[in-house]
Amino acid sequence: MNNIIPFGPLRPDSTGLAALIGYWQALRRGQGVPARADLDPNALAPWLAMAGLVEHGPDGALRFRVGGQGLRALLGAEARGMPLRSLFAPGARARLHDLAQHVFHAPALLRMNVTTAAQYRAAPVHLSMVMLPLRDHHDQTTRALICLDEEGARAVKAPVRFEISHASLIPLSQAQPRAAAHRLVAGGRC
Repeated sequence: MNNIIPFGPLRPDSTGLAALIGYWQALRRGQGVPARADLDPNALAPWLAMAGLVEHGPDGALRFRVGGQGLRALLGAEARGMPLRSLFAPGARARLHDLAQHVFHAPALLRMNVTTAAQYRAAPVHLSMVMLPLRDHHDQTTRALICLDEEGARAVKAPVRFEISHASLIPLSQAQPRAAAHRLVAGGRC
């Protein structure tokens, strides 16, 4: 299985999503996939409105376990229990499914640029989205934290469905957290 699927250039990460990826990287503690139980709702506060927790079922289906108020507005319904594909236009759903399978099976971090679907009369809005894999209480990668760029989502007239304009899968082996820089301090204890 090819772990990297380039689909063209990605928009620069908004400060918010870059910070969220940094938080997720810190939870890895040098390991592969962080545990869902390690997520701290207080630490996630800046992203909660546009974030959701998705479960990857045995049949490959992706369903929201929980979703923020911003996701509820975009969906036009409560996110809990809804399929993740319901946030996407019908033509984008197969591509989303393929990308998500890599997130859970490779595992990999997924960064996407999404655009409001063409059938909406308003000018298209472009925003960034991430999907970050998580382990469940059985130590299996069956959860993912998803988040849309809140700043970009403010310009969206809800409810809406998205197309995927660009996507990038980054295998966790290539998304290793940077090692902390250490320096020797003279006069330290042995």
